[in-house]
Amino acid sequence: QTGPHSQLMENQSTDTVLRKETVQLRLAAVQHRTTTGELRTSRRKQIVLNFHVNDLERRNTELEDRVQSAERTLASSREEREQAEVEVRRVIEVLDPQQQLGCISTARAGFLHVALICVPLI
Repeated sequence: QTGPHSQLMENQSTDTVLRKETVQLRLAAVQHRTTTGELRTSRRKQIVLNFHVNDLERRNTELEDRVQSAERTLASSREEREQAEVEVRRVIEVLDPQQQLGCISTARAGFLHVALICVPLI
């Protein structure tokens, strides 16, 4: 049967196949747009994360520099305190035998404050 009826049925079958293919192509296009959008979003997130990582690395470097500076200051303060204690001992050695005074040196830990308390020895 190659008549109009069979031609109509063949066209309807082809139409159905083409409609299914059209639906599949549209779905593929939507998925492609979604994937493309997700990639753009992912790239944006990566840019933001890279910015934050770079900022954290910069801050970390600054903090490391501050810690090193504080350590140098602390070492210097310790040296100054130790030198001050040596000077106080020298003063005590000089004062005590000559003036018969009992001198007590006090140094407050972490400070460069040194005081002499002299009491006459009786």
